Amino acid sequence: SAVSRQTRLFGSVLGTWRDNWKSRDFDQASATITGGAAHTLANRDVLSLSAQFQNFWLAGGSYRQAYGLVGQYTHLLNGGRALTFAGQVFRLNYENDPLRDANRFGLAVSYVDRALIATLSGGKEETRRGAGDHLSNGYLGFNLGFERPVASGVNIVGGLSGEARRYDTADPLFLRKRKDEQFDASLGLKILVSQTLYVRPRVSYTRNWSNIALYDYDRVTVSLGLRAEF
Repeated sequence: SAVSRQTRLFGSVLGTWRDNWKSRDFDQASATITGGAAHTLANRDVLSLSAQFQNFWLAGGSYRQAYGLVGQYTHLLNGGRALTFAGQVFRLNYENDPLRDANRFGLAVSYVDRALIATLSGGKEETRRGAGDHLSNGYLGFNLGFERPVASGVNIVGGLSGEARRYDTADPLFLRKRKDEQFDASLGLKILVSQTLYVRPRVSYTRNWSNIALYDYDRVTVSLGLRAEF
């Protein structure tokens, strides 16, 4: 919503829910609320600042809250392309596991055009209590996403991402510093079913390699989403 020729306010509400047929202890849900302001400079570059709050539920009970600030600078290029530079500061609070309470800091740079987005990101998650320092970690990751039309009203949508995490101190149970590398891939369709409504079937794959066997796993997910754009 514009408040002047160069400044606008924006907001969003996002909800997700994942139900497991045979294991209710791992049912997940989340709700995210975002609000902020963006200002367009004389050269058409954009500065924005937003606040965000998220609640995450596990097995029907509140598990974690996250809240913080996200700042972004977008530099426009020719041909509908752009470079963005972003920073974020978040606080994570866990309902029944205070040793996991942490502050999270991150930086990212992205290239965007009409069909592709590529992002490099990195940062640090630091627990607020010394006894939980084995959960503190630094991370470095990448993300590639694309969207291409394949027929009238049908686009193919896909993505690849990866993240390496290195933990600060040895895990007290396994007596070693945890090292993880995670890879994600997804492929789906974006199907226009009305003027503003899309159906989005998707298949995604996750592989996490870890030097601690408990965290070494892979996962396949099939999902169906509805998206309204207006």
